[in-house]
Amino acid sequence: MRLFLLKFMRSATAFLIMMNGQPMTLAEHIDDIREMLRNEQYPNEDAISRGVVLRILCDGLGWPGYDTRVVYGQYPLEGGRVDFALCHPEQKPKVLIEVKGVGKIEGGEQQLFRYAFHRGVPIIVLTDGQKWRFFYPLAPGDYREREVVELNLIEDSSEKVARCLTRYLLCESVRNGEAFETIREDHQETSKQRQAAKHLPEAWTKLIEEENESLLDALSNKTESLCGHKPTKEQIMVFLERLETTPSSGIEPVKPAPPSNISPSREPEEKRKKPKPPTRLVVTMPDGSKISHKHATETFADAIDGLGIEKVESLNIRLADQPLISTSVPSTKHHKRRGEHYIVHHCNTNSKKQILEEIAAELGESIQVEIVEK
Repeated sequence: MRLFLLKFMRSATAFLIMMNGQPMTLAEHIDDIREMLRNEQYPNEDAISRGVVLRILCDGLGWPGYDTRVVYGQYPLEGGRVDFALCHPEQKPKVLIEVKGVGKIEGGEQQLFRYAFHRGVPIIVLTDGQKWRFFYPLAPGDYREREVVELNLIEDSSEKVARCLTRYLLCESVRNGEAFETIREDHQETSKQRQAAKHLPEAWTKLIEEENESLLDALSNKTESLCGHKPTKEQIMVFLERLETTPSSGIEPVKPAPPSNISPSREPEEKRKKPKPPTRLVVTMPDGSKISHKHATETFADAIDGLGIEKVESLNIRLADQPLISTSVPSTKHHKRRGEHYIVHHCNTNSKKQILEEIAAELGESIQVEIVEK
């Protein structure tokens, strides 16, 4: 009876997929998955892995799920295992996918990046079934700086989700390398947009400080069109100055648009806050000693030196497109010298913390890295 039921279920599934003689499109698979997510029919990571990830990869993106050397589950990496490695050639990972339970995606980046620390894998995906975050790990910076796009299978349209999944995970595109070039270009564009968005408040402030005539004229003309009267220049300047400094003004940093018209939705960002105070690092070494300098770069360099600079050099870590450790003077001015070695430190404090933790994990050492205010 059990065998009969199993055969019946397989036949019914095949019938549903091949209705009217046509296989389901990726967007149709996503529609079906969306409803199951809404009905909470994926109770754990295993259900997400089999019911969402493998279904999308194999039924929608052309991956041969039967070939475990290509779609490699529980792929062993230094320090643990990653849920899926998409391999080409066989057993050589090109994409890593880490799966979490629904609603448990936050914080999964650290584990995923530790697994792929210096494997050179060009695409990393973190998903809880509903949200899919795509990273370009070969870029410098912290997790968010290396994130390219986030999809939400419930909030985003099926066509939009299918377009992005195909862009980065289509089997043929991964095999011929097109997906890697695409995500690299998209990351560059996203980084430019982040930089532009970051400087928008400063640009607005400067326009006000410089009493930009075009801005003043535009505001004056619009006011006149509404009420028939032009404000004075003094009135405009007082208004702009209040607008700049009033938290309730409604002006918030503009988020960069996602690449290639994917336009995934993101959770609302917090309202603008006051600038955070400068920070530094405090590192507790394996022997219990602490390294703490006024500047994070000094602490970063001394901690690497304390862990064994030659051992760290052997890890072949790269930062800002050059070796983290070298015996020749780096092309960037952002470096510290320790003996005959040069340590590149061209990254922010959060990235320095992440790099030190990953180095310690690779070397099998136990350290504690804290970010504190100066």
